[in-house]
Amino acid sequence: FAHALVRSAVYDALDTNTRLRLHGRIAAAIEEIHAHDLRAHLGELAHHFREAGVSEKAIEYSHRAAKAAYAVFAYAVSAAHWREALALSEGQNDARRADMLFRLGRVAAFHLDPAEGVARLEESLSLYRELRNDEKVAAANATLGLALAAHPEYSPGMNVPRSLEHFRQALAWKGEWTNLGGLGWLHQGLALALFQVVRI
Repeated sequence: FAHALVRSAVYDALDTNTRLRLHGRIAAAIEEIHAHDLRAHLGELAHHFREAGVSEKAIEYSHRAAKAAYAVFAYAVSAAHWREALALSEGQNDARRADMLFRLGRVAAFHLDPAEGVARLEESLSLYRELRNDEKVAAANATLGLALAAHPEYSPGMNVPRSLEHFRQALAWKGEWTNLGGLGWLHQGLALALFQVVRI
């Protein structure tokens, strides 16, 4: 406990430039020492590069840490990394940001906070439309449709008419799906939404 207090006091006494340099050196050292396998250190690297003010590397490692956490079902950790990456990429309305919004929306909608998930998915859909990425627009519509139909029955978040409208838009795209998972979500979600229509 005393050591933690000493460490905190020393850190708080550092000026901003010294802190930036310190975090940058720590991040560089981790990259060098663990260059053969960084997977166990992605979160640390994201943190130190963020504190060092190296936004691009912080976004890169946050992205990788979020994906790694999602792969082992650590959904809250994954979402936290996506949020950090999105905060650093504010104003960058590009494909990378759209993908991060989509991934955060998906994990939040189905595992953490459905309302936040739907909001993030809607942001990703809007950005994909701006970027004219028709397959990603279809995938975002399919995921939104499933998110809106998968709420507990009669909960405020369940909105079958909106869900069906998103599925209609997804089905309107006639291109070839390169991500078969997205196509699977489309048909699974449409079946669930139609089942809800019958039940309601």
